[in-house]
Amino acid sequence: YSCLLSDLLALLEEVLSMLSGAAEVLVAILEFWHCWKNAERESLVTRLLTLEENERMCCRECRKKPNYPEQSSYGFVMAADSIRDLKSTFGNIEFVDIFKVIRMEYTVCCDIKTGGCGITNFVHHIISKCPPIFTIVLEWEKSETEKEISETTKALDWEIDISRIYEGLEPK
Repeated sequence: YSCLLSDLLALLEEVLSMLSGAAEVLVAILEFWHCWKNAERESLVTRLLTLEENERMCCRECRKKPNYPEQSSYGFVMAADSIRDLKSTFGNIEFVDIFKVIRMEYTVCCDIKTGGCGITNFVHHIISKCPPIFTIVLEWEKSETEKEISETTKALDWEIDISRIYEGLEPK
């Protein structure tokens, strides 16, 4: 383990000099852990944290349904100030609904190159299997005050029903 830890520390020193955000550092660490996996089975990090997500869009104008490749990630990065803004705007809103509103803001244009019309559409996020650990990384984009940090943490919940955010899962 001492050899692995020294490799990790060396990687972190290299990564920290190149990256600006904590989310990027976390992803770099998790990707480095892939190197630790056993050849016969997937790594513990992959098994516990990987979220396999499909995005679907049906153009509201031309009804074209492009196929997007499945994407893997270790969770979702969310701006802390977005959480505070939505909480102050809607008051008594649950964190899962804040998350859903933030996800709903993700739009794509219907691709003209493949015969689409160019209209902007909302994207549906679908997962077929819930990861054992669902990770949300808070991105602190400015030097938040103690009050702002407190407001952000008050808006968070320890548990959320991700079937309210992603399609394809059983409720709860």
